[in-house]
Amino acid sequence: MATPGVTFVPYQRVTPAWLGSRISDSKVVIPGGILIAPAGLPRIDQVTFTTAAGAVTTGSAKTVVFTAPLSGAIPAGTVLDLGGGKFLSFPTGAAAAATQITDGVVTGVALAGGETGTYLGTGKVILTGGTFLSRTLAERDAGTGYGLAVATDAQFTVLLHDVDLAMEDVAAGVQPLAGNILYENFLPGFDGLAVGLKAKLRELYTCLVGQA
Repeated sequence: MATPGVTFVPYQRVTPAWLGSRISDSKVVIPGGILIAPAGLPRIDQVTFTTAAGAVTTGSAKTVVFTAPLSGAIPAGTVLDLGGGKFLSFPTGAAAAATQITDGVVTGVALAGGETGTYLGTGKVILTGGTFLSRTLAERDAGTGYGLAVATDAQFTVLLHDVDLAMEDVAAGVQPLAGNILYENFLPGFDGLAVGLKAKLRELYTCLVGQA
């Protein structure tokens, strides 16, 4: 939960480019706002990578190549679970934009290439307006907030504006099943949503293609 306090920010009543409904309409925003659960949400310094093709045996001082430059730094001593019983350690860390490490420690099962690892980071959790969120009924009954959308959840919304969870954990969500219009091509992250989540979004909202 956010620390109690008062934050002063410029008042804005701006409709995001991806929202086709008028923000002043009484059926656009969920009354009372929504609670957001920070657990499991990506931090601003989170780094995700995929290992390049090619086997890497278990042991120390291993060269592990990434398919793309790292989006951020990974601290020394980090150990990541790559799934399937495969673990990769970063004894001296990895710099942002690095394309490989040469002192990696591979334990468990050898790497085959194509493994994905994620350093969760320790920085702020900032959610972008337009993020698709959801929670289960059990989470609702327990007073737990919304997290990143899962197609099998029961309650859904789309975050209206950017939220810094270090400052606040109550935000505005767009009401589902109220005829609200979303422009898919302007919605941040829409292209990266799984097929099932795109279908759920289109089920809950009137999804159109906006004109630039």
